[in-house]
Amino acid sequence: MRLFKNLSNDMVEHGSISEELVCSYFIECLLYNCRDLCFRSSLSETVDCIVIELLQSYLSGKWTAFWCLNEQLPLFGGLPEQWSGENATEFWTALVRHCEACRA
Repeated sequence: MRLFKNLSNDMVEHGSISEELVCSYFIECLLYNCRDLCFRSSLSETVDCIVIELLQSYLSGKWTAFWCLNEQLPLFGGLPEQWSGENATEFWTALVRHCEACRA
């Protein structure tokens, strides 16, 4: 979780995303919806696996069925406790670009 929060903070610092776009709770919810096998012994393997997992979920439309940590609300929606699909997509796109730029 901390690693992805740090990536988010780095993206804010570089102007890739606005601070209002994402909160740590929504990042935690995204990670909560990843399969356990994505959490590896090395950080780089974990990041790679989670990014791939989320990309596959996004492209297949499975991430529309993601839940908040409390498992009472879908992650995406219009309530204050939910993340807007538009903001999540903007964050996700920026995260993928940021990870690709870090590797270059």
